[in-house]
Amino acid sequence: MRHVKRVSGFLSLPALSLLASLVLLPLISRRFGPSGWVALALGQSIGAVVSVVVGMAWPVIGGNLIARAATTEEKKEIFRVGACSRIIVLSVLLSAAIPLTVALAQSYPWVTAFFMIGVSLNGLSAGWYFEGLGEPKQLIVNEGLVRSAGYVVALAGLMLGASLAWYGAVMIAVGLLMFSLNRWTVMRGSRLWLPGSGKLALRTIQQQSSGTLSRVIQAAFGYGGPMIFSLLAPLQLPLYSALDQVQKAGSNSLNPLPSAFVSWVGSASPIERPRRMRNSIVFIVTVCIVVVMAWIPLGPVIIGFLFANNFTMSMAGSLILVLAIVAVLICRSLQLLILVPLGRAQLVFASNSATSIVGIILVMIGALTFGALGGIGAWALSYGALSCFYCIVAVRSLRKSPRIAAAVRSV
Repeated sequence: MRHVKRVSGFLSLPALSLLASLVLLPLISRRFGPSGWVALALGQSIGAVVSVVVGMAWPVIGGNLIARAATTEEKKEIFRVGACSRIIVLSVLLSAAIPLTVALAQSYPWVTAFFMIGVSLNGLSAGWYFEGLGEPKQLIVNEGLVRSAGYVVALAGLMLGASLAWYGAVMIAVGLLMFSLNRWTVMRGSRLWLPGSGKLALRTIQQQSSGTLSRVIQAAFGYGGPMIFSLLAPLQLPLYSALDQVQKAGSNSLNPLPSAFVSWVGSASPIERPRRMRNSIVFIVTVCIVVVMAWIPLGPVIIGFLFANNFTMSMAGSLILVLAIVAVLICRSLQLLILVPLGRAQLVFASNSATSIVGIILVMIGALTFGALGGIGAWALSYGALSCFYCIVAVRSLRKSPRIAAAVRSV
């Protein structure tokens, strides 16, 4: 029952966002046409890259740091360092990202910039902190409900005739409010910025530079698709942007699933940890199988609804799309629940970087050769190969440790 509550809690956050997509995307498609969802996709793509840089390596290593922290004061200090370092990075990046977004947007340039800023604020999320605690309740209140309220406000405005800029402005306000609530929840009356916080933040940025670089390269692959298609295959951009939106929504809905097990795995003793690793991965793989089987018949119907039947999706295309979604989930699960607890974070960063560089090349080739489905297929191929590599590394790492190997044989 404890696992059910924790899993359902973490999954409720993206579920709220997915429900918003089911309402907002069709409305944007009908009111603003392809130029509307292209502006949304481009702004969100650039903003996602910025948010990844802002997040630094905290989403990968932060949860396990919190799970192993001994006292509340130690956990507060980890949050303080994380917040100060990310605020500095965000301030620097937005000064460059805003003019870049305006220059790249073919229509609604400043609206696209609004979407970019709103998504970039996700880099300040405290998701990793609450993952380490294993307590999704406060995250649901501070981020899930606030974001849902923002979607309601944005939807109401759009239905009453507001411009697309209204949606972007509301998302910016939501991002700022979520950070403020998280800060209050964790720090209470304690100050966030103390004497010496600037130096400590800069030192942290330097220490996490390799992890940040890895996540930047990964984000360029993950969120750079619309930019690649706008340059190499502009006629395919509307279709790719639509599929990319669905892929992102699906991944965002499922990727928090391993977050529910971070505290459970990270806080376990070395002897108990392998059993918890195995059980959590088996559960996630089972979920992936169910998702694939359900999506194949339902996918084309859902896509037709989301985009007002502006295009049709073949069964093969639907399969490629769902394989890309589950491949990302399996990769994230292996990273957070096996490799990082085993102390292989640097390997995760290096392999992510290499895979992402190859993936960017595959997206380019796919765009020129197979169009929109080629770009999505690059995701499935890249993350599928990376998942296989992670499995090999995990098995070898477990066998090399005598204590862990004995535990594995006993379960």
